[in-house]
Amino acid sequence: MAKCLVVCRFISLALSVLLLSSCFVQTSSPAKEFYTWNGLEPDKWASAWLINRHIAPTSKLSILPAGAQLSGAIAFDIPEATYRRRHGLSTYEGLIQAHGLENDPVLKRIGEIINHIEISPWTTPDSDDAIVVENRYRDLQQKFSRNHVPVRCYSGFFDRLYQMLESNPSTMNTIGLEASLDVASICGEDVAPNVEYMQQAVLEYPINNILEMIAKGKKVVFVDTREEPEYDEFHIPGAINIRLRDVSFETVTQLDGADLVISYCIKDFRGYEVAQALRRVGVQPVGIMKPYGLKGWKDLGLPVAERDAVSDEAALTLLQHCAQQKACRNTNNKS
Repeated sequence: MAKCLVVCRFISLALSVLLLSSCFVQTSSPAKEFYTWNGLEPDKWASAWLINRHIAPTSKLSILPAGAQLSGAIAFDIPEATYRRRHGLSTYEGLIQAHGLENDPVLKRIGEIINHIEISPWTTPDSDDAIVVENRYRDLQQKFSRNHVPVRCYSGFFDRLYQMLESNPSTMNTIGLEASLDVASICGEDVAPNVEYMQQAVLEYPINNILEMIAKGKKVVFVDTREEPEYDEFHIPGAINIRLRDVSFETVTQLDGADLVISYCIKDFRGYEVAQALRRVGVQPVGIMKPYGLKGWKDLGLPVAERDAVSDEAALTLLQHCAQQKACRNTNNKS
């Protein structure tokens, strides 16, 4: 049975790459080749769309499993790649700068939206565009149990977003944007989710429920799925740093004895992926937070360990106090 599951997953990934080629590759020569690792983040799929539509329309683009390399191809949105998140910029924004596309106001605006969703969610946006785009993007992923979104739907999503922003350069009607980014409108009514995939969905745990478990003395282990520099900057007290490509039967021994494992990132796109990977190697129960990720955690006023500011030990003590006394929490949270 295990061997069959591995073969099925390999076939599924291979089909995804073929579908990606059919959606993103146009016939022309010579063509560059790009690749990235499979993922759920808007930054990743916006970057793939940008490459195909505005940077290298004749390129071939492959989606590989986490940790895989493709010789001779240009990597993006993976660690150590030339095009990756850095200095407060998304991968998408880095691609725009590197290819001289800053003069396109629509591409620039999409970059600002992506940045607010994934890089700087703590800032106040100058409009509701980012909120609408994130919600509609999540709707798209929810319809297909996150991991099984047809590639044409991702490309159609950013095509539609570009068209809407282009037609409304000065002010955006958020109601019109919501309607335009409707899943059925982009993917078609005939595209239906697979019931089997829906049954594989990762559970979402309200943060208040997680705090109640901590208050009762349950062992809740947080897994920070971001890269090491991101983790070092700040993280949930006591969190263990495990990236998707590092998940294995060996690395998860440090989770033994946990009553609950919570996987997270900034908005839980990566957090969801790692939660699935942990479950595949036998970690149970495992899930993600709601509200999502570090953004949701910090919005509730909960403590984090910060480099050169708050030690892990001090933050853990504060978290225990928050859980026991029900302090630090935003009482307006209805999760």
